[in-house]
Amino acid sequence: MLGLVLSAVAIVVVTSVFSWVLNRLIARRVASGKADSDVLDRLGQCRAPAITVVVLIMTRAYEAVLESVLHLGQWVGMALNVALMLALGWLVVRVAAVLMAIVAARVGKRVSADPQRLQRIHTQLSVFETAAAVIIWLATLIFIMLTFPATRPIATSLFASASLLSLVIGIAAQGTLGSFFAGLQIAFGDIVRIGDTVVVDGQQGVVEEIALTYVVVKRPDYRRLVVPVTFFTTKSFENWTRRHLGVLAETFVNVDLTTPVPEVREKVREILDASTLWDRTEWSVSVAEPQPNTQLLRLKISAAVTDAADAGALCAEVRGALQEHLAREIPSALPATRETSVPNPALGPKIPAESSIES
Repeated sequence: MLGLVLSAVAIVVVTSVFSWVLNRLIARRVASGKADSDVLDRLGQCRAPAITVVVLIMTRAYEAVLESVLHLGQWVGMALNVALMLALGWLVVRVAAVLMAIVAARVGKRVSADPQRLQRIHTQLSVFETAAAVIIWLATLIFIMLTFPATRPIATSLFASASLLSLVIGIAAQGTLGSFFAGLQIAFGDIVRIGDTVVVDGQQGVVEEIALTYVVVKRPDYRRLVVPVTFFTTKSFENWTRRHLGVLAETFVNVDLTTPVPEVREKVREILDASTLWDRTEWSVSVAEPQPNTQLLRLKISAAVTDAADAGALCAEVRGALQEHLAREIPSALPATRETSVPNPALGPKIPAESSIES
């Protein structure tokens, strides 16, 4: 019994010391401010699997004491081995995520002036992280199979022969890994990136996440549209920001026939210069098709799209500011209805009636 108590105390002490050291290291990095916030978040996620690994290693070291005192049998060792391999796989997945975050932070500093390239790199690293997690868990499963005599020949054949490749090809033919290859095609083919504004089946949104089997599109009303990743490789869709981080928006303003269009152009340019949503590349003001009593001005503006609603917000901003300016400075430019009376010759001239005053 004394051995059991000492082993439990040793496990608790070692785990506590390791947890304290790990927390101090993370806290020091946070205080220094040298590490990226995403890297620190990923590093913090490594705390739980690391502590679990230490606990299992210490428990595995005192396996003989547990078996002799508790009389649990040899199955305790096998269970600890399986749990330790699962914890190691969990830890390696988290470490891989930290490495991806470090690469993303370093590359992001170098290409911060090129948003499109930065989005492409983030998309590729996201797919790499998911693919690495799949490979790590697959390797963990194979190592677990090696610990059991019944499944050891299967795991050995997967390592030693080409059956693993045949298995992968067979599953891919059935479509299970088809999405995996489609995700890699998206990452390397630069079809769609995280942060792109897309229109999928008539629904507009911003790509928020790209996984191996699905893509999450954030709608303007904060709903999420989950689309199979194969959709982007087999069907057509609109990508507003693939080559240019903007979209040419169009809006209309109805004004009076006497409105000075050159003055309106100057005011529109002044409004755009003061707006943060305009990308400073293209704009125009032209007269659209004629109307019965008014003229319709067509405004084309290139909006710097970082969200699906930015183009509409820019059009509303320009339209509202222009109408306010016309109402304040040029009231005659507001649409007016004109009526013209035409005399009827058949009725003859209208003679005013004589009036008499009786005395």
